[in-house]
Formats: sequence, C-alpha cells, structure tokens
Amino acid sequence: MYQKMQKFLLLIFIFCIYISLAHGKEIPMVQIKDLAQDKPYFLQPYSQIYIDYSDKKSIKDIIQPSVQSEFKPLDVKSLDKNANAYWLRYKFHNLNQDSLPIALFSMGLEHISIYLLPISQESLLSEHSDIQAITKRSYRKYRDLIYISIPSGESFVYFHLQVEQSTYRNLIGAALRSFSFYRGDYQTFWTKNKESIYVFTLLFFGALGMMFFYNM
Repeated sequence: MYQKMQKFLLLIFIFCIYISLAHGKEIPMVQIKDLAQDKPYFLQPYSQIYIDYSDKKSIKDIIQPSVQSEFKPLDVKSLDKNANAYWLRYKFHNLNQDSLPIALFSMGLEHISIYLLPISQESLLSEHSDIQAITKRSYRKYRDLIYISIPSGESFVYFHLQVEQSTYRNLIGAALRSFSFYRGDYQTFWTKNKESIYVFTLLFFGALGMMFFYNM
C-alpha cells in the first residue's frame, strides 16, 4: 500500500513538472479590442527575446523551429547589453473584424525592423522564399514613431533591434521597459500628443547630453 502511494505521488509530481514546462513554452498573447485612444499599452509583459550575438540571422532563420525554441521571456535586469542584435517576438490577437492601426513608442531603440507574419509559420516556410520587413527605421528624433496595422485575427510580430553606438547600448534596458503602443494612426496620435512629445523630447536629449559630457 505504501509503495503504491509512493508511485502515485511520483506520477503526480512528474505530471506537475510536465504541465509547468508546457506552460512555460506558451507564447503570451497580446489581445487588442476596444482600445482607448490615448492610453499606452506596455509590451514588456508579453515580450519574448532572442539575442543574436552573430548579428547575421535573418527573419527566415528566426522562424526556424530550432531558433524559435531559444526565445525566452524578457528579463530586463539580466539582459546582456553587450550584444549587437536582439529579436523580440509578440503574438497579437486582434479581436476586431478590421485591421487596427497602432503607434509604437520605441524611444531609445537605435535601429529597428518589423516583420508581420501569419500565425501559421510552418506554411510560411514553404510558401515564401523571401520575407520583407513591413517597415524599417533608424532613430532620429522622438516624433519618428512607428505606425503599423495589425490585421484581424492572430499574427506574429517580430522586431529586429540592432545596436551600434554605446549610448543606445546603455539605453536598451530602459527602452524595452517603456516599449508600448497606442491606438491610432499618425495624424490622430500626433495631433493629440504633440505637446507632451516635445517636452519628452527635450528631457530625453537633455539626458543624452548629460551622459555625453559625463563620459568625456
């Protein structure tokens, strides 16, 4: 009787470990529906990251199962800030019937490319020989926000971040903490937020200036 109880408890223990591991591999989903116009929606809780130390991987490499399994939940405190390239993965579920335009707040990210892919990555691998970024930009000023449209249903969005200058390398942690999006296209967002954007721009470049003179 005692041995049967031990076996039973062992099976329960193994089952709990299996469930825990399986849950840990789930990709958290960003569900969007009825978004407030001026509210920021922070992406850090949904962020999964892969560090490309070679800085040579393309999106075709990234969606391979062997690389997909290497994505981990973002932990800003333990993030290696010496890397030159990072990949962020998000799973969006737009519950609206139509596509939804959003404005990405990407303060402090030096170079960024965005890839929007269908949920079925297996079919993507066989159907497409080349995958182009839907948008690319290098950081110039704060008002250069990134605007993309999230299609109805489920989709993956990948952000390829490349870092060259030490200033942006030092800011990568803070940039990923504040990584967020707002509902709306360029015109509606800029019109309603231009004053606060100008103030934030002055504060940001003031901080950059202080860091520059401190490191001289």
